Amino acid sequence: MTSEPIAPSPYVPGAAPPPPEERRRRRRWPWFAALLLLPLAFVFLAQGLTVQVTPREATVNLSGGPYFPLADRYLVLPGTYTLRATAPGYEPYRQPLLVEAGSPPQVRLTLQPAAGEVTVAVQGVSGTALPDAEVELADGQILHADGGPLTLPAGPQALTVRAKDYEPQSLTLVVAGRGRAQTALVQLERRWAELTLATDPDGAEVWIDEEPAGRRTPTRLPVLPGPHTLEFKLDGYSSRRLAMLAAPRQDQTLEPLTLTPAPVQLRLTSAPAGAAVTLNGRPMGATPLTLALKPEAPYRLEVLKAGYGPKRLEGMAPARGTVTRDLVLEPELGELRLSFAPADATLRIDGTPAAEPGALFQLPARPVTIEVSKPGYVPFKRTIIPRPGFPQALEVSLLTIAEARRAAMKPTLTAADGQTLELLQGGAFTMGASRREPGRRANEVLRDIIVTRPFYLGTQEVTNAQFQRFDPKHRSGAFEGTTLEEPKYPVVSVRWLDAVRYCNWLSDQEGLPRVYTLEGDEVTGFDPDATGYRLPTEAEWAFAARMDVGGPPRRFPWGESRSPEANRQGNYADDTVRHLLARTIPGYLDGHLATAPVGTFKANGFGLFDLGGNVAEWINDFYGATEEVLGAEGQDPLGPGRGRYHVIRGSSWMHGQLVDLRLAFRDYGEDGRQDLGFRIARWFEPQEATP
Repeated sequence: MTSEPIAPSPYVPGAAPPPPEERRRRRRWPWFAALLLLPLAFVFLAQGLTVQVTPREATVNLSGGPYFPLADRYLVLPGTYTLRATAPGYEPYRQPLLVEAGSPPQVRLTLQPAAGEVTVAVQGVSGTALPDAEVELADGQILHADGGPLTLPAGPQALTVRAKDYEPQSLTLVVAGRGRAQTALVQLERRWAELTLATDPDGAEVWIDEEPAGRRTPTRLPVLPGPHTLEFKLDGYSSRRLAMLAAPRQDQTLEPLTLTPAPVQLRLTSAPAGAAVTLNGRPMGATPLTLALKPEAPYRLEVLKAGYGPKRLEGMAPARGTVTRDLVLEPELGELRLSFAPADATLRIDGTPAAEPGALFQLPARPVTIEVSKPGYVPFKRTIIPRPGFPQALEVSLLTIAEARRAAMKPTLTAADGQTLELLQGGAFTMGASRREPGRRANEVLRDIIVTRPFYLGTQEVTNAQFQRFDPKHRSGAFEGTTLEEPKYPVVSVRWLDAVRYCNWLSDQEGLPRVYTLEGDEVTGFDPDATGYRLPTEAEWAFAARMDVGGPPRRFPWGESRSPEANRQGNYADDTVRHLLARTIPGYLDGHLATAPVGTFKANGFGLFDLGGNVAEWINDFYGATEEVLGAEGQDPLGPGRGRYHVIRGSSWMHGQLVDLRLAFRDYGEDGRQDLGFRIARWFEPQEATP
């Protein structure tokens, strides 16, 4: 094979391009080719989709992507479409449709019928329309039957129909739907029963359950099921009542009732009114009064009023009707002569100002109230009954308020805890001790005191038994093996605050106003006007201890001598406790190692026990050493206004030294001791009432 050499082509410069028309033809041909290829590609990629809708007359619409209808089929590409279907009388359908490669080629759907219009006609007895009936749907919605047709979903619907005085009825209604109109007739059964009523005579007004029925016998009366009370009323006859029980739809015919004639009415009045009335000897009340008389029967009336003559009536009652009697009572008078002092006092008789003293009065023979009053005096008031034919006299002497208060004072009181309190009127005395008095201490400043407010003071110290009613847990303890716990021994080992709480508790037992105001463990107030129980003031204690009745002031509990003149004068530190206590009374014996039962030793002139000896006593006042002892005033002093410690007065079973045994001796403290107790006091009246 002979090879030929390849020779290059000769280059011809400046060759001309194709003309414009040629170039346009060359650009259009790819588009034509694409248009020819698209249908072929759609047919190649599409898949068939059959849509079957019930009812068959439904209109189907597909949107959202390319598709091609072929009779009852569609050629569609994979993707998301919106399928719509409509038909007259059905609810429209609209749902998204996802077409995927290989998805089922057929879609079946059934349109739901549209709601229907249902008219519920409710009838009662004898086909009577019940326009007020209510229809309750299964979801609880309540509709009125007379509100026009009800729009209800197609298919079975549960309904409950109700009407007043009828039994409710439940039913299932098949609604045709598709906008069609239906009528449902519902027949309700009555709940009531009918009563056939009759009386002899006819024409009685019928009442049921205390309300008028608007009917007269003979009649038929509808009543609802349940118990009822029937009443029949007719003028001139006694009413009749009847209890009965009605059952649903069970009519009854009651036996005719025979009405009996009513008693004759007697209307009785008197001048003046308020007179007592008896009928045939039986009390009937006071005028004005209406009485029932037995027809055609005799009766006897008696009318009485204090201060007036009696009225008596006898007669025969008519067969029926009303009898009226108006009586005028004649007054009966008694004679009363009144005199009173002071002469310028005001006299009132039954509230009406009357004449000067010494006048003679003619007063009705009934209770009459006599009042005599004058400012600054206790008013006099008494009710008397003047007696005809028996003249009376009354003399009145008014007391001033102070005189009346003094006269009303009880000499003794018994407290709720059983203690006895003596009334002390008070008076003027000197409190403290002279600088020349042996044993006198700096806190015993001499003061002139006046106790003007009468007060009550416990005759004995508060005992263990009494205090434990207030505080059952309290224990007085023991001293060197000797018990302090016996019930009749004075309570000891109590703080001042414990004694104050006991006083408030005792006030509460008797409903008296509290003297002390407490907040927790602190006394925040003291009411000098309160008449409840309290501790004695220092001035009161000193007056009661030192001022003997009918004699000079005492220096010691037993008198003026520097030591008891005989044994058993009081419970002090005696020879029996020399081995236990540093200072005792030489040669003295009282018979007790520690505390003694209250009231063991002789009382003082006021009837008060152990103001010296046995136990020392808590006092109400704050403690002050010198000029602060009584404050600026010497009349009914209450001591300093504030402080930490409180005054303690009186010697105890632990005291045997001369300085401690004096009645002027003052001590102070805050906490309890084995030889420290208390007694109670209270004012007779509030401070502002003291003259």
